[in-house]
Amino acid sequence: MAKISVVAAALLALLVLGHATAFQATVTTTVVEEENQEECREQMQRQQMLSHCRMYMRQQMEESPYQTMPRRGMEPHMSECCEQLEGMDECCRCEGLRMMMMRMQQEEMQPRGEQMRRMMRMAENLPSRCNLSPMRCPMGGSMAGF
Repeated sequence: MAKISVVAAALLALLVLGHATAFQATVTTTVVEEENQEECREQMQRQQMLSHCRMYMRQQMEESPYQTMPRRGMEPHMSECCEQLEGMDECCRCEGLRMMMMRMQQEEMQPRGEQMRRMMRMAENLPSRCNLSPMRCPMGGSMAGF
């Protein structure tokens, strides 16, 4: 009977210790994520809120979705966009593109439906077009209204 009590107490102690460790890991992860987001915001500001990426996206949205050749004058925005993305840490590029898309959606264009889905696909693939890592930045779920 005493052995069972000792084993039960040991299991209870392990359970409590495991729970405390999980809580500490959650708090640490949350603090790291908040610090990373702040660093990404600062990098976005240094990169002018990805202004050239926004201009490139606007030009793309003005064109037919079936047009395959870039319009004259559009490529400079693409190369400037790539320079802005390259100026950010790899871990901040996707977060930066998400911030850019939220800003475009809320302040500038307010796209809906298919137009929003098309913009999301373009933004997701901007790093790939610039030959930067990560090659793709998933946007789904982080944006409202699509």
